[in-house]
Amino acid sequence: VDLFITSPLTDRIAVLAGGDGGDYQGASEVEWRSWCDGLIGESELIREVRENIAIAASLDLSVLIIGEPGTGKELVARGIHRASRRANKPFVDVNCAEFNPDLIQSKLFGHEKGAFIESRARRIGCLEQANGGTLFLDEIDDLPSQSQAMLLRFLQERKLERVGGTESINIDTRLIAATNYNLRREVDEGRFRRDLYDRLCGYPIRTPSLREH
Repeated sequence: VDLFITSPLTDRIAVLAGGDGGDYQGASEVEWRSWCDGLIGESELIREVRENIAIAASLDLSVLIIGEPGTGKELVARGIHRASRRANKPFVDVNCAEFNPDLIQSKLFGHEKGAFIESRARRIGCLEQANGGTLFLDEIDDLPSQSQAMLLRFLQERKLERVGGTESINIDTRLIAATNYNLRREVDEGRFRRDLYDRLCGYPIRTPSLREH
């Protein structure tokens, strides 16, 4: 991923889109500002982030945003959504660090009435809420291993079952994840699934720290 992130933008487009550049035609300054409201700066690094937003939006792949706290990862995620064909569909923002470990499956996939003692009504999970649009999972490194396996299965099959349910539901949700950590190191040290990491890295983007500008 590090080599991919630092390679020229044109090379990334060719690799990911099979050489034809996907739908990416370049973006004007006006378009960037409409997509990336709040992403301030005119340095070369910020311009490259904006360019990455336009490319990621055109390719409709899963995205992994890597950067220190306060570097605008959520702004990048929202920019990708606004610039994509999914712009008129929901954008759902979830922080994995805030998940109750006992309720993660219900939060992601939803549950049916009666699935738990206190579940008196059906609840739609965040993956289903974002159907047709984008789900942004911030601090993805905090997702427990069991939940990583469930998320991987969803990314492979694009289907889910609510907790306590038997119906398999087709879902068209684009996933954008973000992390403050070196997720490749987390994989190497056994704290994050390699197969999920590979799935998330459809198009990785690094957000530069202020000291790099």
